[in-house]
Amino acid sequence: MTVDRAATETFMPVAGEGILVPVETFLQAINDHGVRDYFLRYVHTCGTQAVYSAQRSVPDARAIRHAGY
Repeated sequence: MTVDRAATETFMPVAGEGILVPVETFLQAINDHGVRDYFLRYVHTCGTQAVYSAQRSVPDARAIRHAGY
C-alpha cells in the first residue's frame, strides 16, 4: 500500500462533515500517483486501527484467570 513504515499514531473519528464525490471524479483523481498514495495510506491506517481496536476488545486470558472465571 505504498507505506514504508508502521503506523505509530492512532486517530479517533469525530463528528463533522464529509463530501460526496462522483465515482468518475474519484477515478480520475486516483490516476494521479500522489492522490492514489494518499488514499492508500488512509486505507492502510484504517486497517491498522481496526486491528488495534480488535486486539484491545479481546480479554487477556491471564486477566480472566486472575479474575476467577
